[in-house]
Amino acid sequence: MARVTVQDAVEKIGNRFDLVLVAACRARQLQIYGKNSLLDQENDKVTVIALREIEAGLINSDILNISDVKILQESINLKNDIIV
Repeated sequence: MARVTVQDAVEKIGNRFDLVLVAACRARQLQIYGKNSLLDQENDKVTVIALREIEAGLINSDILNISDVKILQESINLKNDIIV
């Protein structure tokens, strides 16, 4: 299991809460939307890759644009409809 320290990533993004949003968005891009990693994957999971990309300064909070937020909201609404 990979151990990831996120202090460098927090410093790049600004705070832990925004880091969670940015890393989750990037991980979804890698896993669901088939985006290519900007770093060597080294057999890591998408969440670890997302954090490593943020630490390297390759990904920042600009990744959270309006269209991504709408896609995430629609995804949550679809999941809620399935549960109900």
